[in-house]
Amino acid sequence: MDYKRKKYHLDALRVLASFFVLFGHSDLRGQHYFMTTTVWNPSYWVSICLQQFTFVNIAIFFMISGALLLKKEEDLKTLFKKRILKYVLLIIVFGFFQCIYDCTIRYPEQNFNLIEILKKIYSTSVIYQYWFLRSYLAFLIILPFLRILVKNMSDKLMYYLLGGYVIVFAILPPLEILLGLDRIQLHVTFYTDLVILPLTGHFLENNFFPKVKWTKPRILLSNMIMLAAWGVNVWYTFKRMEQGLFYYVADGLTYLLMVGLYIDFRLICDKIKEKRLAKGKEKASIPGN
Repeated sequence: MDYKRKKYHLDALRVLASFFVLFGHSDLRGQHYFMTTTVWNPSYWVSICLQQFTFVNIAIFFMISGALLLKKEEDLKTLFKKRILKYVLLIIVFGFFQCIYDCTIRYPEQNFNLIEILKKIYSTSVIYQYWFLRSYLAFLIILPFLRILVKNMSDKLMYYLLGGYVIVFAILPPLEILLGLDRIQLHVTFYTDLVILPLTGHFLENNFFPKVKWTKPRILLSNMIMLAAWGVNVWYTFKRMEQGLFYYVADGLTYLLMVGLYIDFRLICDKIKEKRLAKGKEKASIPGN
């Protein structure tokens, strides 16, 4: 096996994200369990802490896509045939079978109408969980422009963009609550799924991580930022619910949690890879092997 080229950290992140996708659909038995108990119950805080990761799962998939796809060279014809068309067919097929299921099992009182089913597939996600397919399709459509962007974007400009995102979506939301301005929120659109997360994935994988020397103080700082983002987001969710609102998270704090997870998984998996490579070289140097 080619250990040198294998990206174990991305595979590990996929496993983590897949688990929390499942956990995120467990409703009151999992993700929303804290909504069934009181703050005096320790399980409330365990549940609300785990719930934060259900907002990281999809973010990780968009980040991984950016890490792997933005550096590829593809013409528009290949992109359309290999990627875009596949997702268009997925949306049609999954949407059609979901509509058939709804008409025959979930809501048998509804009449089967092919025209209405096609209208529904065209204009809606059919069910909420399919929103990801449409968002990912949008990402694939703008992929050529993102590739041009990363080719011409300096590290300094990337820090400027991502720093602005963190200020608006990680620092301001908790401050609004602390200053009593939580009812007067700043609304800015950064197109997180389509732009910020793929650019972050590419930047971390190909620019940032290879250039940074990961000393123990830097690793400690990274983990402190990640844990602080996690803790503040738990507090933010609690305060928003205390106001009688449905649970909220600050997207920028979720973003910092995701970046911290990427760094930790990359460091751990790179260490494992180094040990396997060293073991392979040692074995190859033994006469008779």
